[in-house]
Amino acid sequence: MKTKCLFGVLIVSVLCFSSCLTMMSELADSSKEEPAKTEQIEAAMNEDEYAVWMLGMVQYYLDTDCVNEANYLLSDLEGQTALYNDEITALRTKINSHYSPEAEDSIYNSDVLRRIKYYNGKYGYIDSRGNWVIEARFDRAEEFSDGLALVTIKDKRFFIDREGNTVLEEKAWDDLYFADAQKKTVLLRDRNINYTEIPYEGTYELPFDRTRFKFLGGFHDGLARCSIKTDLAETSDSEYVSGRSGFVYINKTGDEVFFLPDGNLIKYYKEQAMSPHDFSDGLALVEFSFWGTKKDLYGYIDTKGSKFIEPQFDKAFDFQNGMACVMYPNTKKYGFIDTTGRGAIKPSYHKSGELYFFSDGVITYHDSERGVYQYDTNGVEILDNWDRSGDEADYVRRLTPHQNGLTGVIVHRGDYPDNYDIVMYLDKNKTPAIVLAPSGDDMYNKYKQYDDISTFSNGRAFIRFASEYWGVIDLRGNFVIPLQNEWSYKGPFYNGLAPIDMNGNTAYINRSGEIVYSE
Repeated sequence: MKTKCLFGVLIVSVLCFSSCLTMMSELADSSKEEPAKTEQIEAAMNEDEYAVWMLGMVQYYLDTDCVNEANYLLSDLEGQTALYNDEITALRTKINSHYSPEAEDSIYNSDVLRRIKYYNGKYGYIDSRGNWVIEARFDRAEEFSDGLALVTIKDKRFFIDREGNTVLEEKAWDDLYFADAQKKTVLLRDRNINYTEIPYEGTYELPFDRTRFKFLGGFHDGLARCSIKTDLAETSDSEYVSGRSGFVYINKTGDEVFFLPDGNLIKYYKEQAMSPHDFSDGLALVEFSFWGTKKDLYGYIDTKGSKFIEPQFDKAFDFQNGMACVMYPNTKKYGFIDTTGRGAIKPSYHKSGELYFFSDGVITYHDSERGVYQYDTNGVEILDNWDRSGDEADYVRRLTPHQNGLTGVIVHRGDYPDNYDIVMYLDKNKTPAIVLAPSGDDMYNKYKQYDDISTFSNGRAFIRFASEYWGVIDLRGNFVIPLQNEWSYKGPFYNGLAPIDMNGNTAYINRSGEIVYSE
């Protein structure tokens, strides 16, 4: 799966469970009574509508290079319908063409492992069946991205491939800068890898001390961000003459692609300091600090280090699936730009907020005053979790980002004491695709409340009932895991596994609900 797919899923997990809902007083002393194993499900789409919709979603994920996500959705479609066999077979052929056990950079092979903490406190990696692929021997470890994972043993940081082999290590690049004591010059290299000979005065030791170099994160769009600092030489009047502090982006062979200056730079360097992020959608967010001013601006660079989108925003966020949220300095309002830098959504009147997620033509936005709401790419508002249109007693009390083609909502119906909640997952036209309605059983009559839902990922979503019972549904609305209180949600599905909390310990379930590993 491409990095942006993972990034989106992680962002979604933060949004979906970042705020707690106020529970009804009758739930304060919730009973441990066993809940009903099934809820009444109203199928909002018939088999033909479901098949057409799913075919479109599979193609969407293929078009956006999220091949693993497309594979999960297609596998569900294959198991739940006999319609459109030719179209399903054609999509299966396309997906299988990405699976190459021999190719190290195959989409299938690149990021299919999960980082796991073993009982000895070390980290390793398992596959979707719970089998250990890379033994737990690392003090720290990150998830795989672009086919490599950043790990640490003691103070040594290095990248490994999917077989656990070391492919790239941190090193002190002593040859990045060198000085000529006889000529009293130093060579300064700019971010275009051009050298300039700089004169100096005063007495100090040459050459400079070792260059310090550190990996800051994993590979994204083929580049990894690193910090670099060459110790500076001090003149007799205590002015810095040379050295460089900042960031470099390297490729998978360890070669420097470009350099961005930051921090305590010499007076000869005529650039501004830059604080960059990792790449996403081929662009990296950068905070630019200009010399002699207090005003910092945000812009974006491309994978060659060029200022692709000039620094012009008071605040900005990383790109997600082709869209980024920015604040314009002249209006102090938030809007959205595409990867060309053009405004995709005009600045709004909302004073604070950020883009949480963008997928399938739907932007999910959070505002501190209005809560969560959604736009389409034309700037038209689709949903608002504070919208109380119609009967004042009926309103949307929960709204998730759009993923796997659906937005989840909890709809409050009626007024006390006859109030109850319905869970619905809507497509981007606001048409219900899944509805979890009251079942009429004693458990539902007692609590009447679905109180938390997650967005879909890997074709699965988590549902919580009566504050303590969790279940998992598929894209047809069927409970893959019936409501239970033996474990609780901890994170979304990614690469076929989701973490759950079992009495304070982390375990992992697969898409069928089986526990494949417990820490």
